[in-house]
Amino acid sequence: MKLTSGEAFLFSRAWRDQKFGGSLLQLEKQDICVSPSQFEDIQTGLDFSLNKFKAIRGRKEFANDHEFFSMFGFNKIESMGYSEDEGASILHDLNLPVPESLKGQFDVIYDGSTITNLFNIPQALKNIHDMLKDDGIIIHTLPSNNHVDQGYYMLSPTLLHEYYLHNKLEILQNNVFVYQPNTDFKNWTIVAYEPEVFFPLQHGAWQEKMLGVHIVARKNKDSTNGKIPQQGTYADSRW
Repeated sequence: MKLTSGEAFLFSRAWRDQKFGGSLLQLEKQDICVSPSQFEDIQTGLDFSLNKFKAIRGRKEFANDHEFFSMFGFNKIESMGYSEDEGASILHDLNLPVPESLKGQFDVIYDGSTITNLFNIPQALKNIHDMLKDDGIIIHTLPSNNHVDQGYYMLSPTLLHEYYLHNKLEILQNNVFVYQPNTDFKNWTIVAYEPEVFFPLQHGAWQEKMLGVHIVARKNKDSTNGKIPQQGTYADSRW
């Protein structure tokens, strides 16, 4: 999976706000498609290790996933994949339950559009919950509008918002972003999501625009993974 400058910016902003570290699991091994100049723009205002940043900034080629994520203080960086061809350190099909050995192992899990390529999203969400430690953080950056045939699903922000609320995870960030392919993150429009905020734009207002969903949530000791939400709109007495 490709991690673009916009996705790198959103990840960096989450790190700035939450100061996470420790062990990281990428749900698919990320190809870091961020130029040195974009790294410099993203780094501005963030407390990176300057030596690590200079080493990456000085490269003409893109950084690899370990170089990128190590800037954020992760001392264990793993990736999960379905086949050996993906170069992942852990082989597992997320459509199926994860083994006991993977439960409670990670401080942060990064999902860069992986779950939208899986048929069994409910099982994938349960797996994410199981693999996180208590107080662990999940970061999703996912396709929404105008991503036909990119995967199985284009997700409404409502799905993860309702799922995490019903299962008592703390939602730390929830955004919808508007962008065009291969554009710099400074040209993205990022809007905070709240239920019903996009009601006036439901029927065709986005036209040719591409939308994505970015949500950051924290698991706690009271969190669950099996409660099935009812969409708030349709549970409301007005319907």
